[in-house]
Amino acid sequence: LKQVISPKTNKTYNIQQSIGQGSFAKVYLVVDEKLDTYAMKMTQLSSQDLDMKKIRFEAEIIEKYDHPNVVKGFEHFQITIKSIDYFVIIMKHYANGDLMNCIIANNGILSFSIKQRLYWMYQMALAIEYIHDQGLKYRDIKLQNFVVDENLDIALCDFNTARDEDLSGTCIGTPISMAPEVLQYKGHTQSCDIWSMGCMFCLLLTGYLPFNGETLQQLTMNIIKRRFAVKLADTDCDDLATYILLKMLVTNPSSRDSASQVVQQLETIGNSYSTIIQQPNLTAELKEMMLETQQTVVKMDMTSLKQTMVAKKETYLNVKSQQLLENLAQKAKIPVEKAVLMVEEIKKALETGSEVVTEAQLKYQQQKKDLEFRSDGVEAEWREFVEVAVFELYG
Repeated sequence: LKQVISPKTNKTYNIQQSIGQGSFAKVYLVVDEKLDTYAMKMTQLSSQDLDMKKIRFEAEIIEKYDHPNVVKGFEHFQITIKSIDYFVIIMKHYANGDLMNCIIANNGILSFSIKQRLYWMYQMALAIEYIHDQGLKYRDIKLQNFVVDENLDIALCDFNTARDEDLSGTCIGTPISMAPEVLQYKGHTQSCDIWSMGCMFCLLLTGYLPFNGETLQQLTMNIIKRRFAVKLADTDCDDLATYILLKMLVTNPSSRDSASQVVQQLETIGNSYSTIIQQPNLTAELKEMMLETQQTVVKMDMTSLKQTMVAKKETYLNVKSQQLLENLAQKAKIPVEKAVLMVEEIKKALETGSEVVTEAQLKYQQQKKDLEFRSDGVEAEWREFVEVAVFELYG
């Protein structure tokens, strides 16, 4: 097969090479008469296992949707080649393939800067926010379902599992990133996408998925019981990103943030995602301080070194925490004692899991109101507060 001619537009697509293959479909790199490049997905229609409704739904969705982080479709049509029927989708070509293969080809996730990984998280959240606004549930968020262009920008693709109808009692997706309610056949909501996206955030931040198991049954129980396989204290995660991640992986689906909330929170990490600027985080400061300590006491034995580093860390945290507490108390016009209770409430919620998180969130909303949270000064101090709470837990 060297070329395909569209019966709709009469455009000729010349096949350059195969760039992907699934159970029923092949994807080709093609160029038209103007030498514009596209990806062409050809699905052979001879199999009885195919669901034409799903295939057409995907084609119509990507042609209708218009968002930089969602794959753009240009046309779709049905043709017959040598007595075999094919369904063809013409869409934008992404030069670096899917995100998982892009990461593998570049020596793993940790070979990319934390700024780049945070930017991918932001783009993922933008894509999910957009499709949720369209009333869609994606149901299978994973790195393989995002494609990467020549600028390392990503876009959501493969809408075979996406649906806009009621999905109670269904269990669709990839088990390792399924929400607990899906594994218990309680159905899919948009909140299930938030859980799955949280799993991908964990993978991007740490190089590991948050849950695992030697068997499917063990994996299921670890997800339902929220038994994390990765210790965030052993990673170089951005503190605010860790906080966002934990709020996405809450057992109660009604307590998870929406995609829009995730986008807003990620925007607090960087003032400009076009240049991927991060705000300073406490972990980086501490690591730099600890490196200086190590260089000055290189001849000390390991026990003395550890004691020195622990003492420095405790001093750093005490001074920083007290400074932030006083600043927040002053701007919010509340006693320091009340500020202490606020940060303890956040720490308790993060330590004890979903039920306490739910209670804490209610108090958090009231605290925001009490402190006139929309005031820029108070909001900035509150964000610093969250940094300290997360840092003390995972630093």
